Amino acid sequence: RNNALTDKIDINNAAVADYMQLPGMYPKIGGTIANGGPYGSVKDVYKLKALSKDDIKQIKKYESKLTATPATGLDTLRGRDPYRRSFNQ
Repeated sequence: RNNALTDKIDINNAAVADYMQLPGMYPKIGGTIANGGPYGSVKDVYKLKALSKDDIKQIKKYESKLTATPATGLDTLRGRDPYRRSFNQ
């Protein structure tokens, strides 16, 4: 797993299910983050228009558990959503 080395969820490369380990982040917030990238940094997620003020509060709670590395694209071994266009380019 990509996040095993850092114990962080990589917002550019994590499958939506990876957010299940952070209570309150799955599926809505995790899905919004997963489908809104790629991001230059974790703070870029706060620019997503689909997030409510409560969603942003929830993300801030876990900000230290998130990281942003360059997007790697489709990775079928990690349960990618085949309908997510940005991962099928």
